[in-house]
Amino acid sequence: MTDSLIGTRLGNFELTSRLGSGGMGDVYAGTHAILGHHVAVKLMRPALLSTNPEHAVQRFITEARALTQIDSAHVIRLHDFGRMEGGALYYVMEHLEGHDLEHELAGRLPLSPREALVYIEQIAAGLGAAHRQGIVHRDLKPANVFVCPGEDGRPFTLKVIDFGIAKDLSTEQQITVGALGTPFYAAPEQVAGEAVSAATDIYALGVMLYQMLTGELPFEVAEGTSPIAILLAALEKPPISATQRVPSLPPALSGLLDRCLAKVPSERPASADALFRELREIVAPAQLPPTVVAPAQLPPTVVAPTPTPTATPTPTPTPTRGRAPLLVAAALLVVACVVVGVVLVKRGSGTVRSAAGTSSAVKADTSPPGRALEAPSRVHRTSVEIDAAVASAATASDSAAKRPVKKTPHPHARPQQPNIAAKKNKKHKKSEPQPAKSGPRPKTKKRTPLIDSDDVLPP
Repeated sequence: MTDSLIGTRLGNFELTSRLGSGGMGDVYAGTHAILGHHVAVKLMRPALLSTNPEHAVQRFITEARALTQIDSAHVIRLHDFGRMEGGALYYVMEHLEGHDLEHELAGRLPLSPREALVYIEQIAAGLGAAHRQGIVHRDLKPANVFVCPGEDGRPFTLKVIDFGIAKDLSTEQQITVGALGTPFYAAPEQVAGEAVSAATDIYALGVMLYQMLTGELPFEVAEGTSPIAILLAALEKPPISATQRVPSLPPALSGLLDRCLAKVPSERPASADALFRELREIVAPAQLPPTVVAPAQLPPTVVAPTPTPTATPTPTPTPTRGRAPLLVAAALLVVACVVVGVVLVKRGSGTVRSAAGTSSAVKADTSPPGRALEAPSRVHRTSVEIDAAVASAATASDSAAKRPVKKTPHPHARPQQPNIAAKKNKKHKKSEPQPAKSGPRPKTKKRTPLIDSDDVLPP
């Protein structure tokens, strides 16, 4: 039978073939008259206009508005909206290549938890986008999920379609015809005629997940059971535990399914996104083993050689230069001060010892070794002479500070050549004592001036 609408021009689009029927109208394939890209066009059924035209128009607009408000790669997109000459409405949406999820799962059930996770992830993403806009699908089932070729590296892309009985919670506008949805996926609140919410779609998604993992519906339904009996089972009977059908399922996964199918909406997961996250936390550790690299692919382990400790050379102490003259001068100055202090103490007590030996003691440093010291003369000293003796001691200390210090030769230094001329001169000086051939210059013992009991100054 030839469809009379084939070839009809609707705005910039021309209908080319009939694809199927939905809850509120028929779906046709179309082509843009100028750009040539393919689209899908949904036409409102003319019969709806004959019974209650105002209500039918409002329902169709509600569905179109729901699609325009949802921005998700997992929800079918709407391109245009218009009215035909007879008053029927239509809207243009993207053309999908592929098949629905019911056809995809036929003969493959049950799935592993990991396989089911891939499907639930994309469906939950589409539902979450609709719920954030206040849109409840209310007829979610495998036949209303389309499997398209993969995008963004995915093997396939799922899109939620047919918002024919969707409810806009923000305006409280809804479609009454078929509002119960498909009996197997209808939530208890739908059956009881109570208010619906996002939890209504969570229940339907839980039934789909249960069916993917067990290959069965959550209620025992005999073949040929009426839709009313199925709806009553969802309202009154508890669901069969998933582990009872598939014992290998993790208990946590079975508990998640029980909460999705709870009779009270508030006991279900808070959102579609929350359902997916909880499913991933349960499935990922059990179904996604850690990546193991074969031993041949492991990079060789390189052990750094232990560095051999090297002996740190002890630095040779450098002889201190320039401090010896200062030390000698300081020592002589201390000696002079001690002598002056002793003389002053003796003078205060009436007895002063001769300081004539002070000059002799200083001169003793330059006298040759072995030569007898001359005894100091015993004379009476006045205060002027004592001051002269102190000045003489200070002069001696200054001359000692200026005296050059003999440097200690370095143990590895090259020995100096002897001076031949100096040796010849020394032969003619028989009377003078010869210095020591080697070794440091001997220190001359400082002589303390002799003080006789006769050296007493008159009081």
